[in-house]
Amino acid sequence: GAAPGILSGMTTLATGTTIKVPSDLRDFIRAEAAKAGTTQADYVAQAVRELSQRGFLRAAAEQRPDDEYVREARQWDNADLAAPMRDDPGEVLAGDRTLT
Repeated sequence: GAAPGILSGMTTLATGTTIKVPSDLRDFIRAEAAKAGTTQADYVAQAVRELSQRGFLRAAAEQRPDDEYVREARQWDNADLAAPMRDDPGEVLAGDRTLT
């Protein structure tokens, strides 16, 4: 017989489980996964990854750079990258100053 809590005819993998969702959501996931040519599990996993990435990108966009980053960015913006190299390859020319 079926294990308690498992519907008869439903199989699970050793690493899988079931989640309870409303039937309209289940049907939506099934249809979208079929359109994408993937399994329901892979479809849900991809959706969760995309939501997580959106949250990360949103949080990153809200961050403001610190003063050191701004200073270094300005140095690179002002650097004359077409100028000939000096003897010390660690030197970068920026306007009329040499940055090391």
